[in-house]
Amino acid sequence: MKPEQVTTSRISTDGADFEAVLDGFNPNSKELTARSVTTKLNIGGRAEAAKVSIASSLVLPPKQNVKVKVPIKVEWTDKAAIAALAATKQPVTYLVEGTAEFSDGRTSINVPLQVSGPMTAAELAQAAGTR
Repeated sequence: MKPEQVTTSRISTDGADFEAVLDGFNPNSKELTARSVTTKLNIGGRAEAAKVSIASSLVLPPKQNVKVKVPIKVEWTDKAAIAALAATKQPVTYLVEGTAEFSDGRTSINVPLQVSGPMTAAELAQAAGTR
C-alpha cells in the first residue's frame, strides 16, 4: 500500500485527526480484510510524543487496484515534547509506520504501511496550545 495524499482535519492540544489516501492492489481472487493494524509515530525525531490509531477497517476487493481512505487518530502522549517542537517555530516531519495483517479467512499476509508528511510551525503551535 502506497500513500498518495494526507490531509489534516483537526489539530488540538489533545491530538489530531488525519486522513490518508492509500493506493492498494489485491492480486488474490478473494477479498482481503485487515484483521489488525499496528503503528508507531515519529514526529520531529520524537518517537514517543504521540500514539496513533486507525479508526476503520481496511478492505481490499479481489483483483483490483483501489484507493483506500484511512482515518488516522493521533493522541499527544508527551505534550512537553510537542511544546518543545512548537517553540522552535520550525516545521517538522512526521512518519507513521506500521503493518496491516490482511486475511481472506484462510491465509494471512502482512503488508507494511508508511505515511509521512510535514507538520507546519502553525500546526505545532496549535497542538501545543500556543496559537
